[in-house]
Amino acid sequence: MKSANWPLLVLLSIVFLAGVFGCDCSRTHIRNAADDDSSPDDDSSADDDSSPDDDSSADDDFAPDDDSTPDDDSTPADDDDDNSDLVCNPDGWCWQYPLPQGNSLHEVWAVSPTDVFAVGRYGTILHYDGAKWTGTIGADEGITLHSVWGSSTSDVFAVGETGDGDYPSLLIMHYDGAIWTTMVSKSMSSLHGVWGSSGVDVFAVGSEYDASGTPSAGLIMHYDGSSWSTEKTEAATMLIDVWCSSSSDVFAVGCTKYSSYGGCEQGAILHYDGSSWTLTAHGTSMLQGVWGTSHSDVFVVGNDGAIWHYDGVEWLKMESGTSWALYDVWGSSGSDVYVVGARLGAFGLPDGYVMLHYQGSVWEMLDSGPKNILYGVAGNSDSDAFAVGTDGTILHYDGSTWSPMTTGVTEENWHFGGIWGSSTTDVYTVGDEGSVLHYDGHSWSTVSTGLNFHILQSIWGSSVTDIFAVGTEGFFESRPIAGVMHYDGSSWSSMDTCAESYLNGVWGSSENDVFAVGSGLSAGVILHYDGDSWSVMMDEAPQLNSVWGSSATDVFAVGEIGVIVHYDGSDWSEMSGGEFISYNAVWGTSGTDVFVVGRDHSNNDGLILHYDGSTWSAMPYGITDWLCGVWGLSSSDVYAVGEHGLIHYDGSAWSRIEVGATSWLHNIWGASDTDLFITGGNGAILHYSL
Repeated sequence: MKSANWPLLVLLSIVFLAGVFGCDCSRTHIRNAADDDSSPDDDSSADDDSSPDDDSSADDDFAPDDDSTPDDDSTPADDDDDNSDLVCNPDGWCWQYPLPQGNSLHEVWAVSPTDVFAVGRYGTILHYDGAKWTGTIGADEGITLHSVWGSSTSDVFAVGETGDGDYPSLLIMHYDGAIWTTMVSKSMSSLHGVWGSSGVDVFAVGSEYDASGTPSAGLIMHYDGSSWSTEKTEAATMLIDVWCSSSSDVFAVGCTKYSSYGGCEQGAILHYDGSSWTLTAHGTSMLQGVWGTSHSDVFVVGNDGAIWHYDGVEWLKMESGTSWALYDVWGSSGSDVYVVGARLGAFGLPDGYVMLHYQGSVWEMLDSGPKNILYGVAGNSDSDAFAVGTDGTILHYDGSTWSPMTTGVTEENWHFGGIWGSSTTDVYTVGDEGSVLHYDGHSWSTVSTGLNFHILQSIWGSSVTDIFAVGTEGFFESRPIAGVMHYDGSSWSSMDTCAESYLNGVWGSSENDVFAVGSGLSAGVILHYDGDSWSVMMDEAPQLNSVWGSSATDVFAVGEIGVIVHYDGSDWSEMSGGEFISYNAVWGTSGTDVFVVGRDHSNNDGLILHYDGSTWSAMPYGITDWLCGVWGLSSSDVYAVGEHGLIHYDGSAWSRIEVGATSWLHNIWGASDTDLFITGGNGAILHYSL
C-alpha cells in the first residue's frame, strides 16, 4: 500500500474507536443495547441488580417464542403485487418485514374480537378485523400516538404528540368509522392517556412543558361531544394514564414531581368526583397505568414493580414479586388482571418484556420474554386479549396461551444489513446469526443455507448463480474467523479465507474479481478472490466498512478514522484520513462520481463526501443524521439511509423522504426508481413500488 503512514497510536485504537464511536450502521462487534424509543415515561428504571424473578421459568400460558429467529421454511411477508394488505405511509413506503409493521406500539384497545385498534410510533394506527391486521403509518416521524380508546367502532380517539421531542405539540385524533382526522393540536404539551365513560364524556391526560422542554404541569382535557376543554393541575407535573367508571369517578396517574435530571421523584394518583380533582395517594415511583372494574376495584401500576389497589376506601400496595418497570394494566374482571412492562438489564436499560397475572389472590409472573418490551394490554374477555410493544410486537391470548401475531423477526437488536438483487423478483438480504432472506416478487422467505455463521454484513453478486455474502463465521480462541458464503444457483457453501477478521463489505467487478473488506485484531483488512481462492491484499489501514468500484482497476474502500483507500489495479493508496470520522458506505456511478457517507464524531453529525475524479468535497444535505448506506441509479438519483430515515439527491440538492420507520436504516437497493428496498435495525425491510 502506498502512503501507509498510519501512526501506531491509531492502529492500536482501531478496536476502541469501532466500539465507542461506531454508529448503529456497523454491527460487527456488539449488538445495540436497547431500542432508543423506549417509553418516554420510563425515567426511573429499576436498579441493575433488582431482578429477583429473572430465573423464573416461562409459564405454560405462553406458546414457544417463534419470532426470535425465523424458521427456514417461513414466508413472513406477503406482497400480492398490491399494497392493500400492507401497512404503508402516505408516500407509498410499505412494511414487508416484520408484518404487519415494525414500529413500536404503545397501546391497544378492543371493541370486539373483530374490532381492535393499536397505536404507536410514527403515527402508526393498526386495526384488527378478526383475521388480519391492517393500518397506516403517519406522514411524519415526529408523530407518536401513546393511547387509544373509543365508545364504539365508529367513535375512536387516539392521543399523543407531534414535533420535536423536546418541544412537542399535543395531538388528538378521531376516527368516525371511515377516516381519521385531527381534532386538536397544541404546542408545548403532550398527551399520554385517553379514556371515557361515553363518546360525549372523554378524558385525556398528559403534560405541559416549559421553555427547557421539561414537564412543568399536569394536563387534563375533557371532551363533551362538541369541544375539548383544558385544565392544568399543579398536583402533578406529568400524567400518564386515565381510567373512569363514570363521569364523576375518574382516576389519573403519573408523577407529582419530575426533573429532567432525576426523572420522577414521586408518583401521583388523582381522582375526579365530578366537580374537582384531588391528589388521593402517591408512591415513590412514576405510575404508568390505571384500570378498574368499578369505583371500589381499581388497579394502578408503575416503575419499580409498583402495584396499588383501591377498594373504595383506601389504597393498598400489592406485592408484585418484581422490581421491574410496569407500564399498563387491564383485566376481564377484578380476579383476572394482566400487567405488562419491561425487564431491565445492564445499566438499567430495558432488556425484554415482563407479564404478570392476577387471579384474585397473588400476582404470578407469566413470562419475562425476549428483547421486546410490552407497553400496552387490553382485550374483550378472558379468552381474547392483546398485548403490544416495541418493534411492532403483538401478542394474543386465546384463553390458554399467549402467542405472537407478528410474523417475522421482531426481537429487538436483530438487524438486516446488506441487500442486493438481480431483479425485482430476485432480492437477497443478510443479517444477524448468518440469516439470509430472499424475495421472489411476492414474499420474503428465510433461506436455509445449512451454514452456521455468527453474522452476515454485506452481499453482492455477479449473477443469479454467483452470489457472495460476507461477515463473521465465528470465533476461535476469541479471534474472529472471516466468513464468506457463496451461492452457485443451487446451494450455499462456506469459502475458506484463512483470515482472522470481521468482514463488513463485499463488491466485485466480475465472478473472478471480488473484494471483501473489514477489520482484523489490530488493523483493517482487504481480501481478494480471483476465481480460485481468497488472499489478503492489504492489512495496514484502520477498520474498513465498505467497498465499491467502477471497474477492476478503480476500487474504493472506506472505514474508520476517516480512511479512504483506492486501488488502481496494482496498488492500494491512501486518499483521505481524519481522526474522528467514520465512513460507513461508498457507491458511485463512475470513477469521477463517487459518494461516501458516514459520521463526524467531533460534532456527532452525519456527513456526505463526493469525489469528482480529482478531489473529495463535503456535500451539504440540510440535516445532521448519521448515515449508514448509499446507493443510486444515476448521478442525479442517489439515496442515502441512516439514523432517521432516507434522503435523496436529485443532482442539485439532498432532500428527506419519509419512509414510515423509526428503526435505524442500514442499506438500500432497487431495481428502478419505482421499485426500492430498504433494510434496517430490528428486522426492518421496507419496499417502495409504483
